[in-house]
Amino acid sequence: MPARPASPPATRWPQRRDFLQALAGLFGGAAADDAGAWLRARTLSVPAFRWVAFYGETADEQVLAGYDLVVLDRMFRGVKAEITQRGARLFGYLSLGEINTADSFFSRLAPQAVLEANPAWPATRRIDIRHPAWRALVLGGIIPAILEGGFTGLLLDTLDTPAHLERQDPVGKRGMRQ
Repeated sequence: MPARPASPPATRWPQRRDFLQALAGLFGGAAADDAGAWLRARTLSVPAFRWVAFYGETADEQVLAGYDLVVLDRMFRGVKAEITQRGARLFGYLSLGEINTADSFFSRLAPQAVLEANPAWPATRRIDIRHPAWRALVLGGIIPAILEGGFTGLLLDTLDTPAHLERQDPVGKRGMRQ
């Protein structure tokens, strides 16, 4: 009988469930005593980890409370305590490579750190993340505001934007990926 793989920590299973189910599917025609059967049995016995990202101002808090992890924009105006009362964790949305012109922090940002609009989101400006004013605003303003807003974690978005900008302009945007 072949050796069975060691079980990873239980806390990792929900995040890896879909991957493991797909992997188990590769072994679909294998005998019941092989690694494929073991993977199928493990992934089918793990409850799904449910998460949602909501970027609006208002939503039904009871619907959001049904998720394990809820990502909200800082502009959310609902009652966060109603979302967390059943155990949901709240993460604040943080765009590191772009900023929306309607964001309350946009006016506090040095104009030299603001680049062109994102063509897919015209009200959003790309950021020169190398600029010290951006770092200062993120670390001294935006992140503290998220944490003070009752969030316990961060979802980081637009991390691909700086690398994209450097690929488009390797000389002018040198160092954006780093």
